[in-house]
Amino acid sequence: MTELQRKIKEELKRLQKEEMVIEKRISALQDYLEAEEPKTRTPGNTNKRLQNRTDLIEKVLKKAGKPLHYKEIIEKLENEEGYQIKAKDKEATITATLSLAKDRFERAARGIYKIREQK
Repeated sequence: MTELQRKIKEELKRLQKEEMVIEKRISALQDYLEAEEPKTRTPGNTNKRLQNRTDLIEKVLKKAGKPLHYKEIIEKLENEEGYQIKAKDKEATITATLSLAKDRFERAARGIYKIREQK
């Protein structure tokens, strides 16, 4: 095998891993939209499950008093708050919720989130 072939195989392997991550993220976002979008849009129709999950995440972070890794947030939601995440990919669902609620949460480090400080 030539050096060029080896480099191409390495790049292909890296891209395949990246593709799997992207597909997982797309699937989670699709699950998120399907589970969370109200079927009909009327004035005042709020997404109660999403709001509930966002409120519970905030409650978990406040209780902890420090930034938490998304896996810790999932564990505390399920074990301490009794909240069951119905999506296939719990981790992607929670990270999507945290990412979409930019007004309430911010990323402190890779995979670690905290409550956004009000200005």
